Amino acid sequence: MSGPLRQVVYIYCGEGACPKSTAVLKSALTKHLCAKSHQIQTITPGDTIEGSWRQTASAYVIGGGYDLGFIKCLGYEGTQQIKDYVHAGGSYLGICAGSYFACGGIEFDKGGELEVCGERQLKFYPGWCIGPVFGPYDYDTNSGARPAKLSCNFLHLFGSLKGFTRPFSKTIYGYFNGGGFFIPRLQDYTKIYDQTDTPHKKIKRSNDTSENPRGDDRDSLSENPEADGEREETQLNETHVLCLVSTMNSESHHENHKRKYNDQHGGKSHQNGEISPENREKSHIIERNRSHHTESETEANDQQNDTKTCDVSAPPGVTILAKYDDVYLNPAAIVRCNVGKGTAVLSAIHIEYDSASLDENDQYFRPVKEAIESYDKDQSDCFKQMLLYLGLYVS
Repeated sequence: MSGPLRQVVYIYCGEGACPKSTAVLKSALTKHLCAKSHQIQTITPGDTIEGSWRQTASAYVIGGGYDLGFIKCLGYEGTQQIKDYVHAGGSYLGICAGSYFACGGIEFDKGGELEVCGERQLKFYPGWCIGPVFGPYDYDTNSGARPAKLSCNFLHLFGSLKGFTRPFSKTIYGYFNGGGFFIPRLQDYTKIYDQTDTPHKKIKRSNDTSENPRGDDRDSLSENPEADGEREETQLNETHVLCLVSTMNSESHHENHKRKYNDQHGGKSHQNGEISPENREKSHIIERNRSHHTESETEANDQQNDTKTCDVSAPPGVTILAKYDDVYLNPAAIVRCNVGKGTAVLSAIHIEYDSASLDENDQYFRPVKEAIESYDKDQSDCFKQMLLYLGLYVS
């Protein structure tokens, strides 16, 4: 007598999907899913539109890349197939670009050269994804890569789903490259700039980017830069972190939030340690509000305005699984969404990546690799917890 049919976890493979991210995602799923219960296959936009995959699917997965590519190739019909599948009881995993794609709307690099803003069709998360949280992002290099600090909380999962796992509540570092944060409605936000030293002083630019259509996440640069005609430039990289602020957007109120963010981090930049005295004058981070208001008055006004306008809570049907620990107000980085009879788990962080997945020959990955290496076991546990939330069997 034959055993039960192994259900398929489908990974989107088409325009918009980064080949490197897809490969890492497939490897991580193969490692963590029970082989007796699941098989893993890639799926094209055409097959997604055709729809017969829904009969054998245990999950549909979209990883890193750029969501305009998903929209172009899947169109309304393919996207609706995914939406109907999840509402009928299926599971969806979206990571980075795949998480943007699954929200009610996105704002990416608003006001910048890479701006992509608008509503989205899936709406598994009934709010907005705003990014990149840490920037700037660059489609041609991995200079947007960062180790992001996360506060994870999966305590209520204990013993409640397929498989049996211990509670998971930890602070970890994960690989970030272009992701956003999840908020229930559009809100005012600002970019806090920092011009102090970064791990990415030396920037390699390729003379030929024709092989890199916008948005493949550039997870793997050439192993032979000289052969590609790359040249090296020394540059002080200006970075930023997004910060939610009150919609009462007076300049003084923005400066108060910048000052509070800097104070929260002990006078340190979000990424690069101490701000040296010679660099402090160059920094756009506001060190201290110098208005006539007292400290207590400023704090009280900020708290009142934040309570009214800066909402980082979970919308109905949404559970926040992880928050950014080093971003003001600690907005959501990983969420679980009830979608009809089904479930979606969205991660703005590349939680599928461990340190071994990052190329140590890539100058932008080296500091990230070093920062997350000691958290590989925690990263693996976090990813397995996400799979359990989707009703999948883990190894």
